Amino acid sequence: IRLYSTNENEVTLLFYDMTGRIIDEIKSTTVNGEYELIWKPKDSVQDGVYLIRGIVGHTVFSQLIFIEKNP
Repeated sequence: IRLYSTNENEVTLLFYDMTGRIIDEIKSTTVNGEYELIWKPKDSVQDGVYLIRGIVGHTVFSQLIFIEKNP
């Protein structure tokens, strides 16, 4: 997951399944410029659609992702 920040910010990424349950969370700090976080789903995460809710400083964003472990 790539982020861009103009200064140092706290980052929280929340990963939800389609029932609205939080299945994982990443907390980090960005620096000025482009920043990349890599999420490795737990073994219990099954194939399907998931929602990422990201909070970077005062900015909030959402993104849908599709997980397919065994193509």
